[in-house]
Amino acid sequence: DDDEDADEDARDPVRVRAVHMAGGVDAVDVFLTEYGASLDEPVGTLSFTEGSGAIELEPGLFRIRLTEPGNTENILYDSGDDTLVNLAEGHDLLFAVVGNTGVDADSPVSVVRVDGSKVDEYFHKEQRGGFQYVHNARGLGPVDISAQGGKGADDLEYTQVQPGAGIGDYDFSIRSARDVIVTKDNDDELKRNLKINRGRSRTVMLLGDVQNGGEEEILSFRNEDRRVSTNARLRVVHGAEAMGDVDVYLLPGGTDIAEEGVLTDPILSGFGFRKGSAYLPIPEGNYEFVVTEAGAPSNTAIEQSLELDAGGIYRIITSDSDDESNRLLLGDNPLPE
Repeated sequence: DDDEDADEDARDPVRVRAVHMAGGVDAVDVFLTEYGASLDEPVGTLSFTEGSGAIELEPGLFRIRLTEPGNTENILYDSGDDTLVNLAEGHDLLFAVVGNTGVDADSPVSVVRVDGSKVDEYFHKEQRGGFQYVHNARGLGPVDISAQGGKGADDLEYTQVQPGAGIGDYDFSIRSARDVIVTKDNDDELKRNLKINRGRSRTVMLLGDVQNGGEEEILSFRNEDRRVSTNARLRVVHGAEAMGDVDVYLLPGGTDIAEEGVLTDPILSGFGFRKGSAYLPIPEGNYEFVVTEAGAPSNTAIEQSLELDAGGIYRIITSDSDDESNRLLLGDNPLPE
């Protein structure tokens, strides 16, 4: 009977493999430890492109740490005791050491867990999330925007984007929920509670046609900061209420929508106010970015030339500005210099 009870209590082990896929990063010792445990023996030492064999572990919550081989004092990556990774019974998992693609990336690597078709990325424990702010409320004067504990943006005027381009310019915040507070020039405040994840960023936009009696609101979009070396990545957000639904075109530089009598298809069709597109892969090159009334390609609201670089991340926001040169707001993250 005791043997039968032991069999019933036994749990299937977790099978874990690890692979080093972070180019430019030297060999690492890989540690998987339970909560509060010190670094003892690594589960493996991996050089670039090298993988481990299958390792069987008891199911549970584990902390991942990577160190210089043989030197536990030099920790290159630590998932932290507050972000333990669940190794579930009977699962076959792959952990990949990859280059860090998140914001505030002091650690050269992060760790990706692959469980069947599910993929999760775990950033270094001290990596923060970042906010980018946009004032797109027509008719509203300068505002201050900040997240609790962040430096924020002071005296942000209509059509301005701050912090400016570049990942290092985000308003960083420790990973958790934060109240984003907009203070108007009469000291009235708007608040919205937003979760900011470690290594991730958000664009926070103040939106509304106050000039024509509308109410302002805070709109937020999760950003993607992973660069692709072979192409640019482009997201469009429709923040121009007066334009209604629009069609968005991305044309080769110097060309028109109806080139040689052939009408070009829009990259976004019937695109509604307040909507944001997915990140679109775009080949490197010079383009004409054109916004028209939906279904009316001859009724152009915005036309601007753009140069998109492979590896660049571009966030474009439309506005109702009376100044045609400010109807396209570029909250982009171009290639670092």
